[in-house]
Amino acid sequence: MKILGIDTILHDACIAIMDDSRVLSNEKSHTSMLLANQSLLTLTAIHVREIGATLRDALKKANIPMRDISLIAANNSGSLLSNVLIGLIVANTLSAAVDVPIIDVSHQEGHIFSNWIERNPADFSFPILVFSASGGHSLTALLHKDDFKFNVISESRGIKRGTKKIIEFAGVGFLFSKIALWLKLDKYRDDIGSDGNFIARLAKKGDAKRFIFAPKKEKECFCLESNFNGLMTYIYRLIRKEKIWHRVLSDKFIFDVAAGFENSLAEIITDCLCDLGRRYKAKEIHLVGGISANEVITSRLIMKTSMAGITGRYPKAKSYCTDNAAMIASAGYHKFIKDTKRYAKNRYLDIKSDLVLERMAIEQFTKAGKRLG
Repeated sequence: MKILGIDTILHDACIAIMDDSRVLSNEKSHTSMLLANQSLLTLTAIHVREIGATLRDALKKANIPMRDISLIAANNSGSLLSNVLIGLIVANTLSAAVDVPIIDVSHQEGHIFSNWIERNPADFSFPILVFSASGGHSLTALLHKDDFKFNVISESRGIKRGTKKIIEFAGVGFLFSKIALWLKLDKYRDDIGSDGNFIARLAKKGDAKRFIFAPKKEKECFCLESNFNGLMTYIYRLIRKEKIWHRVLSDKFIFDVAAGFENSLAEIITDCLCDLGRRYKAKEIHLVGGISANEVITSRLIMKTSMAGITGRYPKAKSYCTDNAAMIASAGYHKFIKDTKRYAKNRYLDIKSDLVLERMAIEQFTKAGKRLG
């Protein structure tokens, strides 16, 4: 079965083609967040311009015509309503034109099941504890069986602002961005890659044992995110103190802070996940989302889950960790196979995305003295 996956999520317009669980193409049109920060609504215009070419490239790379597609899976939540609507219009139009079923997969649902890409779910042991974390979202959930229903243990959505100096947890990727900001690392940048990759590269040059930032573990790891505020407060105070004493941060200090942060974050995440895994008697722990592209964290997860007698997993390729449409296509495929009668006649999807980010975008636009329409 050939599946077309579509995900228009913030700064990425993604199209993928799969043959059952095998990825044939996984294309993405990426917009720099530097441009996106000028106005979130800029992303909408870019998606309109790029989505057609991305679809063409995905079909070309997969070497199949649109008429061979048997199922369309589309994200319909988790981003600007206007962005999601662009992908949904494409999906609904193609579904009607080619007369093939269409199925909806939420963006977060796609991340949760990204570990299923190019794997056989029959090899999994349930229950499965999943931690999904990207730039602006975090979710800890429990899967009891392969019915695509999951129980949310804890969740954090959007940017939660605390004091002017300390930003409360808003997604693990955002923590990397705060470290880059506090250390003023522009001089080290040689591309527009993610802050997660950027900090990880710097960390390889540092001594991870010089600064141990991991605070005393919370007695309760029920909400994993609650452990991050102490970590970030500690780092902020250390950097501020160093600036007071030396004014200019040395390269060694910067590299060691990056290494210490990455190492401490890995400890917090994997310790809490193993604690939760034991509490919920999970047989597997899955790490997904942008955080699962970090090699220090994934290697720590495999080591600690192995010691605990639990199977640890993360996506088979880094391209499945960050925002992508293969995860949408894969989740759509498994949902369709599981309940074909339910979805076989679907030719239209209603949009489900809320207006949380839309309100932020409009506020950005009006503050900049621009008018909508």
